[in-house]
Amino acid sequence: MRIRLERTGQYRKQLELYAACLSRITGEPVRERVLFFTSEGREEAW
Repeated sequence: MRIRLERTGQYRKQLELYAACLSRITGEPVRERVLFFTSEGREEAW
């Protein structure tokens, strides 16, 4: 469980950076971010 939370935290930071860049380029807010963990068959959205 701890490893899962650490991985999610690392990828979340990366995805937030991508969202910020995309918003800056397009001038539009990013409404949703989704992480897909295919090996675990789960997703996290916020």
